[in-house]
Amino acid sequence: MSGCGHDETILAYHDCPVDMPRIHALVIGVGRYIEPRDSRKKPFSNLPGAARAAIRFAKYLIDEFHDPEGRSLGTVRLLLSSLEDEDAELGSLSSGGASTLEVSLALEAWGDDCHQNEKNLAILYVAGHGVALSRGINTLFLSDAMLWGSEYQGSLNLISVDEGMAGCRAKDNIYVYDCCALPPNEISEMASIGGLYMKPFPQPGPREGLKKRDSVVYINAARVGTSTYAIGLGGTLLSRGLLGDFREHTGDDALLLTAGEIVDNNYGITTSRLKEALPTRLMELLEALKGDPRGYEPSVTGNRGPARALTLPQPPPSYTVVLKGLHEGRDLPVSLVIQDGQGAVLREEPNAPDEYSTDLEAGEYFAFVAGAGATGFKGQTLRVEGSRSWQVVG
Repeated sequence: MSGCGHDETILAYHDCPVDMPRIHALVIGVGRYIEPRDSRKKPFSNLPGAARAAIRFAKYLIDEFHDPEGRSLGTVRLLLSSLEDEDAELGSLSSGGASTLEVSLALEAWGDDCHQNEKNLAILYVAGHGVALSRGINTLFLSDAMLWGSEYQGSLNLISVDEGMAGCRAKDNIYVYDCCALPPNEISEMASIGGLYMKPFPQPGPREGLKKRDSVVYINAARVGTSTYAIGLGGTLLSRGLLGDFREHTGDDALLLTAGEIVDNNYGITTSRLKEALPTRLMELLEALKGDPRGYEPSVTGNRGPARALTLPQPPPSYTVVLKGLHEGRDLPVSLVIQDGQGAVLREEPNAPDEYSTDLEAGEYFAFVAGAGATGFKGQTLRVEGSRSWQVVG
């Protein structure tokens, strides 16, 4: 037992000094469903890739996520119902299974951790079979869902979690719903709502004022009435888009690495860029997998400012930058100097070609170009946020 009261043996990650803002994450991946006792029930099919996607998301949080506000990772709870061939990728990270009891205990502990500091960031990731019946019923079915009288009694009500966390002291929330949002006619009729709900948090006293959640972001794999996709070794379609071709770290094409822009002199992944890039990327992946893109619609929503970064990739992705027209209007030889934002020289070419190509990490730079006999350099700002070309003027 640690000084903060956590049992570290049931946490995938733990580092939470008391009274310091932290990131607390609950990650759930349900790939294997227990067969129902009642032979009249149609069992949920297993989802090869759902648990793998959750494992990879947890590893991403532990090894690569960099919060723009500098909050460190405090706890990661990783609950899995995995298939046998997925266990090798898991290693020693798991916090336990994804049954109703295990998720209930983890949900309460995660919420309590998030509530400890008003500057905390709460992250929830879920992957598995899901259903969206209305605005008030959005559900993830847990591994033992088919053992209950109604499978909804073995589920996690995601709307309830969101509404409950609105009363939590954690000022920032990120939710990743990597599950189907099937219409009700594809799931048996609901006998009762049942399922797991978020316990209400204690309300602040009259002198403390009413604490409201500052920002929330929802990343949804599918809109109501459509399915998303578990893709075996690739994880899930959503995780493949967010994390790229994951091999212990995010791939070069990961949206959580590339869907960014320069914010306050830092390169960060923003909601606006992610919202713009996610549908296109997932459609491309789906078509490559010979899937049916008709009606499929992932989304990024919430009240977080469009240019407010979700994460700061470290190191930033590298892009090929092409400077064109260096010789135009200048006497040869033409000198080129590229500096970073602090004035350090990164590239220096005393005899630069008319078209110069180089790789630079995402960020802001300055290019200084001068022809022979010039008394000074002409500076140009280079904002590297993707692969593009610049025409040098002046």
